[in-house]
Amino acid sequence: ERLAALTLQRLTEDGLGAGAEIVALPASDRPDAVFAANDMVAIGVLTQLLRHGIRVPEDVLVVGYHDSAIARTTMPRLTSVRAPFERIVSECLRLLASGPAGGAAETAAAPGGSVRAPRVMLAPQLIVRDSSVFRR
Repeated sequence: ERLAALTLQRLTEDGLGAGAEIVALPASDRPDAVFAANDMVAIGVLTQLLRHGIRVPEDVLVVGYHDSAIARTTMPRLTSVRAPFERIVSECLRLLASGPAGGAAETAAAPGGSVRAPRVMLAPQLIVRDSSVFRR
């Protein structure tokens, strides 16, 4: 638990640092939007922007990744990308259970005779909240 808490703190600090860089830019050079690697970094950016009077979403849109529970509690509420984690787990288990070729008939041998695993693509979902919706 301590490691998780330290990691979350560090990620938020990374977002605060990124937000400070944005704040330091002249208004005309600031990005229209920030897409952060995860929600904790996005929350750090969001916090820094708001501390310095930069309006979210009116001045800068902010989007995170993971759709963590905290994304629904920020002000403004954080738009986030939700990966289909349950489908990712089930596909991993299916591929592991079906052996090295992944059970795909179309799986071909890679150069050197090794087996190339099948490609599985799972679409994430954009959860739109206040941090990316600017209403005029």
